[in-house]
Amino acid sequence: MREVDARLSEALEDLQGYLADALAPLLVADAVNTLLDYPPAVTAEQLRIWAFFQFEGRRGTTPLSDLLYHAIKKIQQLEVHHLVAEERFGDYLGALAGELLAACPPEERERLAGLLRHLRESVGGATALVERLHRPTAAPGGEGEGTSAAPTPVLSAAAARDLHRFSLALERALAAPAATGAASAEGAAQQLLVLAAAGAHTSADLEARLARLREAGFAPGDASGLFRSLVGAIPDWAVARPKDRVAAGGSVEAVHQAVRLAGGKEAASERWKELLAAAAEQFNSRSFGRAMALLDLAERMVRDDEVDARLADIALGHAHEAYEVAAVLQAAAERRHWPVLRRLVEIFPGWSVRDLLDALVFQPDAKKRRLLIALLEVWGVAARPEVIDRLEISVAERSRDPNLWWYQRNLVFLMHRLPREEGADAARELGLAAPFSSLDQHPSFQREAILLLAQLPGHLGVPTLAQRLAEAEHALDLNPPVLPADEIWKLMNHLALALARSGSPAARRVLLDHALARRPRDGDALSRLRELGRFDLSSDRETVARLLGALRELAPRKLLGFVVARRTEELGHVLRALAGTPSGEVRQAIAELVARHPELEPLHQEAVAAAPTGSGELSAVAPSEVDSLVEDSGGAPAQAQASLVGDLEVFGLAGLLQSFQQSEVSGRLVLRDPQSHPFAEIALHSGRLASCRAGRLVDAEAFYQLFEVPSRGTFEFVRAEAPRGTVPGLRDLVGLLLEAMRRYDELQRLRTEIPDTLRLKATGSRPSAPEEEHDGELVRRLWGRVRDGATAPDCEEAVAVDSYRVRSLLAHWLDEGALAVAR
Repeated sequence: MREVDARLSEALEDLQGYLADALAPLLVADAVNTLLDYPPAVTAEQLRIWAFFQFEGRRGTTPLSDLLYHAIKKIQQLEVHHLVAEERFGDYLGALAGELLAACPPEERERLAGLLRHLRESVGGATALVERLHRPTAAPGGEGEGTSAAPTPVLSAAAARDLHRFSLALERALAAPAATGAASAEGAAQQLLVLAAAGAHTSADLEARLARLREAGFAPGDASGLFRSLVGAIPDWAVARPKDRVAAGGSVEAVHQAVRLAGGKEAASERWKELLAAAAEQFNSRSFGRAMALLDLAERMVRDDEVDARLADIALGHAHEAYEVAAVLQAAAERRHWPVLRRLVEIFPGWSVRDLLDALVFQPDAKKRRLLIALLEVWGVAARPEVIDRLEISVAERSRDPNLWWYQRNLVFLMHRLPREEGADAARELGLAAPFSSLDQHPSFQREAILLLAQLPGHLGVPTLAQRLAEAEHALDLNPPVLPADEIWKLMNHLALALARSGSPAARRVLLDHALARRPRDGDALSRLRELGRFDLSSDRETVARLLGALRELAPRKLLGFVVARRTEELGHVLRALAGTPSGEVRQAIAELVARHPELEPLHQEAVAAAPTGSGELSAVAPSEVDSLVEDSGGAPAQAQASLVGDLEVFGLAGLLQSFQQSEVSGRLVLRDPQSHPFAEIALHSGRLASCRAGRLVDAEAFYQLFEVPSRGTFEFVRAEAPRGTVPGLRDLVGLLLEAMRRYDELQRLRTEIPDTLRLKATGSRPSAPEEEHDGELVRRLWGRVRDGATAPDCEEAVAVDSYRVRSLLAHWLDEGALAVAR
């Protein structure tokens, strides 16, 4: 196979020399006879590229149909001189003419057809830019010898360059050794499809390129297979971005062209529906980043009027039905995926706040209720006013439906889960939520109402919480009790949790009064103090004093020389309540207690370990825990904050950085290879990039390289205090991630165009720098390395920039002819 591909490569190179009049017919005969063994589309592509470059070189003064005719006429000269296998050449020439006719612009196709009818007429000559063209003396729809049609702009220089790059990439893929693995072969074929689709300008152009790929075995035979391959090339990064910043890169543009070039607007609209279906398919397979990119593209095409608006509205109205409940719930469980879900609810009318709340009314399916609630949470602050209005209406209607409380409970749950809008009426919320916290409500309803009361601004709900705790205490004194004791104890536990988390000193006093009373009927009341261990109570001197008093009271005492132990379990509850308070007074009291009673040291250590402070050693963290870990560590002293560690493949570097950006944390992220050796370090200040280092690369170059060439391994994040004042040079992570995604996407195709094994050399033409490259020193150094012959990896090793910039420069020099492939 390698020998055959080498023959093809040499034959195509000789054909180019022949078209440029650098080789005589006799010298190219073997090459053309070789091409007869390949599909005519292979030769047709070379003739078409030559014609396009001739058209540009003549600045559009010669019709493309004339140039195509001249190219095929050059091939026919070999038959005239009896230099080709005549028994095969006739059919081959006819098929070649058909390929060129399909590639011709529609407005010139009739003219070219007329010219091709006279294909075997007399032969003329040609020179450098083919100043004398082969034309018949008369042809239907054409002019006579030496005349010229009106100029017809067909292809821009950029389009011609794209076509040329596609052809060369295909040629190199055919000539390259077999891929080392199935994944490599699939990736190369995928990038060839992207090159074909992204650079196509007409439906015929796209189909001609795809036909070549199919014949070479690089493209699926059906449209659905093509679409899946193009979609699979999109990087699977769910980067949260503003609406006006869509995913960029050749893979997204390839999908765009595959939809847009389906035919007329109606055909494109039908293909656009496939785009929506592909987004759902990717989402359901947990490729949330690709789904987001496809939805962005779908929305952009509607906005740019590339699809029928009426058909788009109908399709969008039902598109959400294709999304699996399990996939949506999995995404909703991890806040790093919420940007994707937010795009879904914004795009699909069926998932508007109003429609979601309508569907929630008396929804009998528990799984669907969870889905509706999860999507309303994704809406965030935008959903809260409507939720409160719905609860108020349902209360005012006084419905007797026995299942109404499920609906109202879900609304109260959403009220305490959704962010509160600025200027919200807290008194109105108190009036709505307070009745649902009473003892006669369902326990699950009580819990939601109690949590909402605890978070009301200005500690507005604390008096109601205190009242409910007193009512629960009184209920235990009744005979017979209104509720079983264990149910009332559970309610007390929830009330204690809410009082502790409210952050109000008054609430803490209510909790202490309840717990330190130690009434037998109240159950294990002291255990309800443990939530206080989450907070530093140093500023609340009264609470600290009462807890230290309880500590002394419960400490073991000596009586007649014997140690009389109190209940160590109760002592442990008080130690837990003090575990988050690092004041000298508390430390001294505990140290003295342990010094007098060393047997209590294990109990002290257990209390510190069990206290819910959010500090402590963290490892093997699940993705869903990232946000809570970042948030929980906020109350711990700086010196107690430990590393957050995990697997890069599980988290994904992009998702991890976005979690830090959204939480506005500061700290140092170290990336380690599978052998635990550090290979990169990223410093963050308030969720923005302060610095980055990866090997010899620094700052943005290092950041991009981490994504362009992903590495397996682990990460370790050590939180630090946010810097005071303005820190210069900080960079927005979202912008960097979007650019990194674009570079990664483009680099995949550049690697297909310039394989690692391809050796390049200078041609003698002077190199230039592309418009986007402003580093003259980089251009000079890289040219010095490649001028005498080098591969792309050699060049990447020679300069301290990311791989994308190196291969972009090499591709530019190949396009302009300053570099060529070393044979």
